[in-house]
Amino acid sequence: MPKEYAEKTRPVHEVKVGFVKAVVWPNATKNGTRYSVTLTRLYKDGENWKSTASFNPRDLADVVRASVAAELWLREHTKAGEAAA
Repeated sequence: MPKEYAEKTRPVHEVKVGFVKAVVWPNATKNGTRYSVTLTRLYKDGENWKSTASFNPRDLADVVRASVAAELWLREHTKAGEAAA
């Protein structure tokens, strides 16, 4: 994989709340950098940690907290309007 591709695809921020993780990804466009956020739930399968995009009802409060934390980070670290995809 070319070095510049690997650098562009690295997350710029991660936050974990309980077993929920929000990851902020940059996306270079002709109009500047835009950002997206992925949310996953971590779980243990035997000895291995895995992740899923499916959430249990008890995870939903942590989904909200992780989402808010990601939004606050974006507001603090990007120019106004830059965080919108």
